[in-house]
Amino acid sequence: AAVWAGTGGGFTAGWDGAHQQVRALAQAIGMPASATSFGFVHAVHEIGVRRVAVAATYPDEVTARFADFLRAGGVEVAAAHSAGCRSAAEAA
Repeated sequence: AAVWAGTGGGFTAGWDGAHQQVRALAQAIGMPASATSFGFVHAVHEIGVRRVAVAATYPDEVTARFADFLRAGGVEVAAAHSAGCRSAAEAA
């Protein structure tokens, strides 16, 4: 199996878009695939958590997309805070 390890690259496409990306990856490599953003949603459900708060280094608009992605996956987002970083170097 393969996992798309860039969370932002998956969840910014939305729930359906991220599923399309994973299907395309699986088809291209001929094996099952997933993405870390789905892993987060599945882990939250697996441990029985229903409500989360998000603290992200992403810019505001990307943090909002992550919160929307979580909601689409059945996770209640109580709050979301963005550090507003525009690059990985800035977030480090």
